[in-house]
Order: sequence, then C-alpha cells, then structure tokens
Amino acid sequence: MHGAPPVQMTCGRDGRSRRSVQAVAAAASVVAVGWLAMQAGLEAGLSVLCTLAAGMAGWVVSSRLAASRPEAWLTWDGLSWLLDGQPGDVVIAIDTDRWMLLRFRAHGSLGARWLPIDLNTCGAPIYLCRAALHAGAGDSGSAGSGAATLDANG
Repeated sequence: MHGAPPVQMTCGRDGRSRRSVQAVAAAASVVAVGWLAMQAGLEAGLSVLCTLAAGMAGWVVSSRLAASRPEAWLTWDGLSWLLDGQPGDVVIAIDTDRWMLLRFRAHGSLGARWLPIDLNTCGAPIYLCRAALHAGAGDSGSAGSGAATLDANG
C-alpha cells in the first residue's frame, strides 16, 4: 500500500467550533454563578441578573480568546505530521465527514492541541486531507512514523 501524498491544510479557526466553545463557556459561567447566587441566598431577580451577566461575560471572553488564537498549518509531508513546523502525531477524535476534530501531540510534549478542521474551507482538496488523516503514511507500524491513528478514547 502506498502512503498518502503530501498535503497542507489550515485548522484551528473554524467558526462552528468557535461558536460551540463560546456556548459551552457561557453555559459554564451561567451554571457557576447561578449556583453561587443560590448558595449566597440572593433575591431571585438579582440572581437572574447576575447569571445573565455571567453568561454574556463567558461568551465575550471566550470569543476574544478564540479570535486571538492564530490560524495553524497542519502538514503531512509524506513521512510525518507537522503543526506550524513542529513534528508530532495526529489522532482523529471526531469525524463527521466534512468536519473533524483532531488531537495533535508534539513529539516530546505531554500536552495536546485540539484542532477543529472544516474540510470544505481548509485550503486543500477534501480527498487529500481524508487520505492523509485516515491512511497516515500507510506504514503506521513503524516507530515515530507520525501516522494518524484512530483512537476511540481520544
């Protein structure tokens, strides 16, 4: 079996994933402040007002953080994965056909970076992206090949 051809794609600035993160941040803010307001015994009207303000603040803060994150370039060079020039391994966490959530772990790093990617707008043909992400280099058994692997546990 031949390895996937080289491909370069942009990721990390998908609008759909950004809105999802904003909604989760807003919901978390609402729940936390609502619980604190109940524990403090605040009047119902003041409690609702504080909770709504926290939700809006969560949305705005997460929006600013998402906008400040630079666009990333994920590259398959035919042998290994690179994220902005840094080598590592890619794992597909979610694949919904046209949208994917990838986990990139740089070699020698304990942390991972989550990369949402919209295959319609990533700048590379969809078939090349899918071939590289699913097939990796074709030889995923070699140590340090950097090939994409499917991992049910993320």
